[in-house]
Amino acid sequence: MKIIIAAQIKVDSSKRANALTEASPVIKETLKEPGCLNYNWAADATDKELITVFEEWQSEETLDMHFTTDNFKKMHSILANCGLLSASATKYSIDQEGPVFNSDGVATSKF
Repeated sequence: MKIIIAAQIKVDSSKRANALTEASPVIKETLKEPGCLNYNWAADATDKELITVFEEWQSEETLDMHFTTDNFKKMHSILANCGLLSASATKYSIDQEGPVFNSDGVATSKF
């Protein structure tokens, strides 16, 4: 079953650009890990401290493997050096997925 992780990381606003720059090569390497379908960090447009993280993993097993990698450890080190203020991460198991817009181009919550 696919796993989605949505995280919100707050860092010192003067260090956010540096955090994103330092994270970039680790993100690229993480994307090469087995089962990593998507991994992205994005600066929030309205909160100068906030970085939003989106991860998509093929399965619980591949996510568990990721948690043991050097990439995972490097991210924690990067955040520690960039003035981490707070972090919150939530995982979701996905049992259904589909497009937001139906065949008529109308947004719908229905699957």
